[in-house]
Amino acid sequence: KVFGGACLSHMHPAGAAATSEVVPPTSEVVPPLPPPLRKEPMEREVGVVYTDGAAFHADLQRWQEEKAAREEQMKLRRKALERQREKQRDRSGRQYPADDSKRRVQQRREKQAAAGPDLLLCTDAATVLAALCHERRHPLCV
Repeated sequence: KVFGGACLSHMHPAGAAATSEVVPPTSEVVPPLPPPLRKEPMEREVGVVYTDGAAFHADLQRWQEEKAAREEQMKLRRKALERQREKQRDRSGRQYPADDSKRRVQQRREKQAAAGPDLLLCTDAATVLAALCHERRHPLCV
């Protein structure tokens, strides 16, 4: 779906089904997006929008309460979305071949060999840094 030149498929659940990504239904309901917050009341509007300073301060107090309530709703929504994302990423049920660890070790060795022969023997970052520092004859390392 396109609206004003922007794709809305990432915003609407029905649009997500149209993509190649399959989203499993979850038992947890994500709270809807709260309505946008109205503009913050401005003190310069006293006499135009507000009858006096007390009316302005009362509206400002209401706005701050609305803002805090919206922030709380957004926090709950973000947590629910994150939980939903984590459930989608659950990889505990995956089955790996018996020789998968050998394959990964071989891939890591090939990657290290491609990086350079000096780094092939190094296994941790401190060893790599020490080797590079010594190779370049850094005054503090010599």
